[in-house]
Amino acid sequence: MVSNFALSIKILNMERLQHNQIIKEQFAKQAVGYSAVKAHGEALSTLIEMSGVHQNDLVLDLACGSGIVSCAFAKHAKHVTGIDITPEMLDQARQLQTQNKLSNMDWVLADVDPLPFMDHQFSIVVTRFSFHHFLAYEKIFEQMVRVCAPGGVVMVVDVAVPASKCSAYDQMEKLRDPSHTGVLTPQIFRHLFSHPLLTDFKTADYKMNISLNTQLAASYMTDENKKKFRQLIYDDIYKNNLGVSASLINNHYELYYPVHIYMATKTKT
Repeated sequence: MVSNFALSIKILNMERLQHNQIIKEQFAKQAVGYSAVKAHGEALSTLIEMSGVHQNDLVLDLACGSGIVSCAFAKHAKHVTGIDITPEMLDQARQLQTQNKLSNMDWVLADVDPLPFMDHQFSIVVTRFSFHHFLAYEKIFEQMVRVCAPGGVVMVVDVAVPASKCSAYDQMEKLRDPSHTGVLTPQIFRHLFSHPLLTDFKTADYKMNISLNTQLAASYMTDENKKKFRQLIYDDIYKNNLGVSASLINNHYELYYPVHIYMATKTKT
């Protein structure tokens, strides 16, 4: 007889496999167009400056996607490893590496839970725009801390909204991206970074501006979902119930995603 615990684990594993498949399907579609969205390349200089990356650093970019963050760090670090679950995204990452003439990089096709790396292997462990896709973000954060070397830094960059806006934001994003699991709040991120092995917590934030038309063009939605997405934005102009400060500027609908950067140093003892 299978125990209730074993059955629960089996169900959770099945859910994770199904969700990972949704992620792969979604980002296989988005792969070519993702890097072309100008907003996705913004604020890289802030990440680089906050991290304090230098020529001796070994960097891990978790859920690296098309390699935008990986390549930015590779221009300053000794070596960068990018890991992602979607082959098509890594194809784009390799192309970006070639365009930037970077030789100090490698790419790993694998799930991030668990991370297939040794303890204390990297001096910088970073991930951007990934936590809202994770079913078990707490476990993955623990993995990030595990592979970070003492004295190294852990960085997470993602949209974060107040708890009062989470439900509306998730409704909007799931129309656009079925792999979206749920937006986190600043309080949740701060709780994660209160980890006993982390210290010297720092944070920054910025607004990622993307037009409604650009967002729709970069997404793969049914016509019905596009219509619903548009209507949600139209109804939210200057109300900000969705959390993206939807605005009408010179007859163009603009979205301003609240992106937060969280960073802490792993203790040396």
